[in-house]
Amino acid sequence: MTKCNNTEIKVYDQLRKVEKCIDALKDVYLNIPEEDRYACVLSLIGEKLEQEFNVLMPVVLGNIKQE
Repeated sequence: MTKCNNTEIKVYDQLRKVEKCIDALKDVYLNIPEEDRYACVLSLIGEKLEQEFNVLMPVVLGNIKQE
């Protein structure tokens, strides 16, 4: 019987969980009135998390496919 490697599936599932958390945070800070949004720490954290996640995802998935 062939042994199944679930590493890629597990990593992708974990990335999706992180993305859902980022989206939830984004929903919160996007409901803050625009004039107050940039004074809000949540918006700064959310925007930075989203940027870093978008950079991380292709790197992680690319490394798994190479292995």
